[in-house]
Amino acid sequence: MNNVKESILIVDDELMLANLYAEYLSSEGFTTQIARDGEEALQVIKHSTIDILLTDFNMPNLNGLELIMKLRQDLQFDSIKIIIMTGEKNNKTACHAIQLSDEFIEKPFGLERLSSVLKSIQIR
Repeated sequence: MNNVKESILIVDDELMLANLYAEYLSSEGFTTQIARDGEEALQVIKHSTIDILLTDFNMPNLNGLELIMKLRQDLQFDSIKIIIMTGEKNNKTACHAIQLSDEFIEKPFGLERLSSVLKSIQIR
């Protein structure tokens, strides 16, 4: 990783998990923000510089797929790398979200897995 701290937006309606990810990623040198759903995430993204989006698939209001589709339709957000977290990789909708993402993490996962996925997308 270079000297510039990359900014990660964590989007998950399970705040306990989001806070765990944020604490871990902060300790790894990232700057972090948390949003509870896709709608809140869009507001954060419009007003902040986000390098990486780590989003859950199942959320109220605007789910992970809907969020990803909105971001992919706007060239302004083209540089954001997207990681989707889901336990539903066999669900057709989840599969579509995975295809639109840069990477996917199957739930449940350990923090070591999160770290390795982040390293892999930073190299790209």
